[in-house]
Amino acid sequence: MKLTVLEKDKNHIAVQFSGETHTLLNLLVENAWKAGATQAATVMEHPYLEEPKLVIHGPNPQKILTDAATMAVAEAKEFQSVFKKAVK
Repeated sequence: MKLTVLEKDKNHIAVQFSGETHTLLNLLVENAWKAGATQAATVMEHPYLEEPKLVIHGPNPQKILTDAATMAVAEAKEFQSVFKKAVK
């Protein structure tokens, strides 16, 4: 995965994700809303020609994105724990 910050200011960040699909970005968008984003969306202009972008608006969008990623890791760990118990 390669990240490129395309735009950034105090209330907005746009990040391009090379080598990723909507799957990861949708998880980050969902968690960005929970972390206080006023707007959060993925942008993929063409599925074969463009890399997906994540756009977040809100107070301190860098913190919102970091918090969204932290929530995603916590959700994955919770799933892992529950799944291990379920398959025993």
